[in-house]
Amino acid sequence: MTKKKTTKQPDNKRAYVVGLFGATDTGKSTRAQELLSQEKPGRVVVWDFKREYRNADRHFSRASDLYDYVKAKGKRGRFFVAFDPCIDSDDVRKMQFDAVNKIIQAHGNIFYIVEELKFVTKPTWSPGSWSMITMTGREQNIKIIGTSQRPASVDKDFFSNCTMIHARRLNYEDDITTMAKALRIHKRDMAALTGHDYYERNNRTGELTEKKY
Repeated sequence: MTKKKTTKQPDNKRAYVVGLFGATDTGKSTRAQELLSQEKPGRVVVWDFKREYRNADRHFSRASDLYDYVKAKGKRGRFFVAFDPCIDSDDVRKMQFDAVNKIIQAHGNIFYIVEELKFVTKPTWSPGSWSMITMTGREQNIKIIGTSQRPASVDKDFFSNCTMIHARRLNYEDDITTMAKALRIHKRDMAALTGHDYYERNNRTGELTEKKY
């Protein structure tokens, strides 16, 4: 009897979808920066809703300009850029999000950070382009970090695709309930978080990390 050979999935093709959740000033951005430092990606696009990534090499407000820039960089060109979406119009912002997602999918090999998912998804809806890259982005070597202060308002399919979920203090009951369920912990434990405390679950291994400051 011959044993069937198994091939280990190359590290650069592993699924990487991380959800970072917490109220304002709890350390989500700090954790995002830590993950960036760990991964050391050469190609980064940030959906910069809160205008926090002022250190980006370039900022764009038109999807067509971002497309031209990424295309000119080819498959290997390095960059760290941010897209500054429309703040005033939900309809314009959602169209921009769909367009940026499609740019990410078309070019691949990109580390994609999306700030404040609440403003571009709903609990039972997200653009098809977002679902596509969170579900199948591994094949294009797309790694994703999505953040929100209001996880109860985020598309629930995103949680099911996360390889890691990280949660800090939340103030609203529905958000606490949502994250307790996603992390598979008791609601009272989630509600007890203070300061920069957090829970983090690696969904690949099932390992749950609790950090108290």
